[in-house]
Amino acid sequence: MAFSPKLSSQLVWLPAELLLVIVDFLCETRATSPSRGWHTISSSTSTLHIHSLSVVCQRLRQLCLARLFSHLKITHAKRLRLFMAKCMVDVGFASLIRELDLAHVDSPEGEDAEAVSCYGFDILPALLPRLQSLEWLDLHKAQIDANLLAIVNSHPTLVTLGIRDKDLDALRKLSSSMSLSLSKIRVYETHLGCTFTRQCSELDTLMSRGPRIAYLSVREGRNLQNGTLFFPGLEKLDNKIPSRHSTSFSWLPAFAARHTSLHFIKLSALNRTWSRTPDLEFPLQFIREAERQSLAPAVDLDAFSISRTKSTSSLDDWRVVALEMMIVKGAGISSLRIASSIAPHVSSLILRMS
Repeated sequence: MAFSPKLSSQLVWLPAELLLVIVDFLCETRATSPSRGWHTISSSTSTLHIHSLSVVCQRLRQLCLARLFSHLKITHAKRLRLFMAKCMVDVGFASLIRELDLAHVDSPEGEDAEAVSCYGFDILPALLPRLQSLEWLDLHKAQIDANLLAIVNSHPTLVTLGIRDKDLDALRKLSSSMSLSLSKIRVYETHLGCTFTRQCSELDTLMSRGPRIAYLSVREGRNLQNGTLFFPGLEKLDNKIPSRHSTSFSWLPAFAARHTSLHFIKLSALNRTWSRTPDLEFPLQFIREAERQSLAPAVDLDAFSISRTKSTSSLDDWRVVALEMMIVKGAGISSLRIASSIAPHVSSLILRMS
């Protein structure tokens, strides 16, 4: 976004309070990760539009300064070391940093993929105490050990340590090596396969340490029937329903009630599988309507998602907000009519042509 000289001169004389509102507006792209809908540092505030504003004059630069450096992503070890050197001598600059993404630090000096991803993290124990306003930190999972976790836990403002650990292997190893709380750790995405039934006791123990699981994908929802299993901070559940046997979802209302931060549930299955899930009313209603309109051979319901209407709502009050369908050519309009009639709150619709 470029600013003309005339507009720039007019901006300079606006009250500071109004200029800060403009700066905030230009930065406010924070919403959700486009693929998953959760907050990550990389999907938060953008400073793209205020770069040109910040170079107009010294006054505008000072007003933009906090926003320019509040959310940083560093991807090279050399820049990380320069960043640390600046923080060590400039307390004011260090205090601007609120969110820091170091999950993908790269260096040509690394000899292999693991060395590349790990390069430069030896400075973290010295760097983190300097960042007295830091609230959110993203790291590579391999860099978290007991020493670093102790520093994170004792940090006065740091609330979230974000990692990617799909199989929870890093957390399992970490938890077995020490007794520190894991409550500041936020795992962006976790996938639990069919075999995790045999690991429920271990999983229970791990979750009791408090790590937050933002997104949980399971292939066997029945394995969540354990009435004590609790995933702290769970926001999204993705349940892929197996096609080889009938599946009961009698556990789902209690699971949703137990996880008050859970606001989005996706259920996926082959079209013929829905008839073996009697606890799920929507897909059966969808199939009946398709059959009534003689569209059953032309439309397959691949997945649907429901969203919590309010924090205290029971599962019966959740709304269908997303649909994924496979259709044959010519059935598109009729499929849309069915979708809109039985799911009027749908905001996302994916159609695939067979």
